[in-house]
Amino acid sequence: MKTYFLFICAICCYLTGNAHSTEYNIFQFGASKDTSVVQTQAINAAIENCHRQGGGKVIIPSGIYKSGTIFLKDNVELHLESGAYLYASDNYDDFPVQPQASYRSQKDAGGWVSLIYAVDAKNISITGKGTIDGKGKGRKGRISGLGGDRNGRPRNILFISCKDVHVEGITMRNSALWNQHYLNCEDVTIDHIKVYNHSNGNNDGIDIDGCRRFILSNSIIDSDDDGIVLKSTGTAPCENVIISNCIVSSFANAIKCGTESTGGFKNISISDCTVKPSRHTGERILKSTPSGITAISLEIVDGGIMDGVTINNVLIEGTECPLYIRLANRGRQYPDDAPVPPVGRMRNIQISNITAYGTGNFCSSITGIENAKIENIYLNNIRFMNRGGLVEGAFLPDPAMEGKRHDVASGTKWNRYWSSFKEVKEDEKGYPQPTVWGNLPSYGLFIRNVENITVNDATFMPEKPDPRIPVIAVNVGNLQMNRIQVDSRKTDTDVLMHNVWQHKIEAQLRISGETADFKSGRIDVGNGSLYYEEAGSGEPVIFVHGHSLDHRMWDEQFAEFAKEYRVIRYDLRGYGASSSQTEDYQFTHVQDLVTLMDSLHIRKAHIVGLSLGGFIGADMLGWFPERMASAFLASGNIRKSKGPSQPMTKEEALKRDEEIAALKVKGVDVMKREWFEGLMSSGGTRKERMRQPLWEMIDDWDAWQPLHKEVRVVAGLDAYEAIKKNHPTVPTLIVEGKSANNRYSNQPEILKYLPNGKLKVLEDCGHMLNMEQPEAFNAALREFLKQ
Repeated sequence: MKTYFLFICAICCYLTGNAHSTEYNIFQFGASKDTSVVQTQAINAAIENCHRQGGGKVIIPSGIYKSGTIFLKDNVELHLESGAYLYASDNYDDFPVQPQASYRSQKDAGGWVSLIYAVDAKNISITGKGTIDGKGKGRKGRISGLGGDRNGRPRNILFISCKDVHVEGITMRNSALWNQHYLNCEDVTIDHIKVYNHSNGNNDGIDIDGCRRFILSNSIIDSDDDGIVLKSTGTAPCENVIISNCIVSSFANAIKCGTESTGGFKNISISDCTVKPSRHTGERILKSTPSGITAISLEIVDGGIMDGVTINNVLIEGTECPLYIRLANRGRQYPDDAPVPPVGRMRNIQISNITAYGTGNFCSSITGIENAKIENIYLNNIRFMNRGGLVEGAFLPDPAMEGKRHDVASGTKWNRYWSSFKEVKEDEKGYPQPTVWGNLPSYGLFIRNVENITVNDATFMPEKPDPRIPVIAVNVGNLQMNRIQVDSRKTDTDVLMHNVWQHKIEAQLRISGETADFKSGRIDVGNGSLYYEEAGSGEPVIFVHGHSLDHRMWDEQFAEFAKEYRVIRYDLRGYGASSSQTEDYQFTHVQDLVTLMDSLHIRKAHIVGLSLGGFIGADMLGWFPERMASAFLASGNIRKSKGPSQPMTKEEALKRDEEIAALKVKGVDVMKREWFEGLMSSGGTRKERMRQPLWEMIDDWDAWQPLHKEVRVVAGLDAYEAIKKNHPTVPTLIVEGKSANNRYSNQPEILKYLPNGKLKVLEDCGHMLNMEQPEAFNAALREFLKQ
């Protein structure tokens, strides 16, 4: 009886399981192997039914199937059995343009088009041994007014804002655009896939775009355009990404972070990969180089921060450039009407155990720009063997870079090179790719605008003699090179340095060039960063610039006082190369100044401020007198305006909106010109000497402050009340310029509350007295500092 009962239970379980099967064969929903029929409806019906039943596996059996857009939904695994071949219909009517998702991307201007598509889905998979073919050859754009990678050609796979994504085992081919695009997704694993993408423009292998917790492993990717690409086309960062055990081939860039970088990149690990020439022998779409442009590219050019990248154990064969690291300021917006992003940052990058052979002569490079240096780079155990064979003196003509595109070969001078680093233009607004420069004046490593870089156990060796210098370093702070092997047959210099601040290079290397007498960098402040420059040694003197200007206003003081003091000048938040402000983030310039001092390990400093810089110096007297050795405040001291203790009222906000609207009608250029003429008119007989540098700063100013509701960035009355209460004993000199059109008080009110405060008036100069009469200003400052 007991045996019979168990038998009945087993039958019931079997029948129940089959009544609610978790597998859904597309044939059950009307699919067929008739390739004259589009199977979209049947496949989507199977997915919808599976989804409504709580999830399961939708099976595409062995066979050939034509389809339009397939919509993947929660808890559905799309499984392509071995021999299953799913290909895209050639009728664009089968690919309806999907609207912009709630997550915005620089690529979404015309909507989205894809063969397999999902948005806001959870727990979705594509598995099996089958093939997905986009049939992308010859497909044209379909969205009017948009070109390039936004023109509506279908991707093979596009997942937007999806969670718990798994793709395994499948083969993907011939997309009309990017092959697979994962946008703002989380918890994604891609394993054992094969990609062969050589049919149309923008044929990337895989694009990981603003994703978190993403693993790509054990895969083979061969693409016409970039192979494995990390991007950030929206606000979301690419974060906590692992790429391992992959074989990558590309006629462009094999493994790349960029170009779009808005949300930034953090905690990226790339390891145990091979970069090799493509096996594609047919017609090429991208023809910029014979066998690929770069093996590894790390780029921040559209704002954002790259922080924490490790690359380990990569074998490279045959690209033109093994390593390209670039921080620049293209400033592409997302979406098109968004504010222009501020200059980004790159830091904390470690690259180890890299072997590259048979590569071209472009030369690996690590380059920032003058006001935004790459920080903290460590290279260890690298072997770069380039082809060499260039003829000594076969220099590139200067116009060679003009109008250069990144994606065409025409005009490339393969057998010529730049004669000097001075001819290699910064090109901070250009497309970030070594094809723009061509063959650099070094063959091993070109370093420019970098702070803290170490190169250990490295070999830079041409296969044929190369007349170029092995390593060039320009505008670099703290360069260390140990156990370096180079080919010295064709040059008498192993490392050429120009403006290198601090270096430690092993004795066997032959060094030439000059070291720098100053360094620059950035320090983090709340919700942003400050750009600064430093020179000299001794007691610290910090120069604080005026409104609409930047650190350059102190050009006549910076080098002069660095002869006797440790001199720092910096850009206030919202000015120059420092981060922009935001309307919703409360900060004060004086607190930023103290953060700068803390970051540079300065306990006390002489504060020299002019105009807005003078207001900030007065704020220091009120809030942080213990951090001041002295205060030299020119053309401004206490600003009698509300401080942070009195946030903007609704009435003030409405009035400010009216002012901003009126200014926008007038135009920023008109406002800048009026401001400039006002400063010029205050001057004395020698004011013309400052006309050009003053206008250059105002013209470069982004004018954020007058166009937005700025928070209380000056302590103002809050600081003044503290001064009146505490009577700080900091030695203080109030400095004014005297001219027919410059107004000032002979009895500054602030001096009532400063026991050690005095007034000094400089003759024949106006508001910008340090630029108009630098000799008199410097003499007054020097005398004051000596007291």
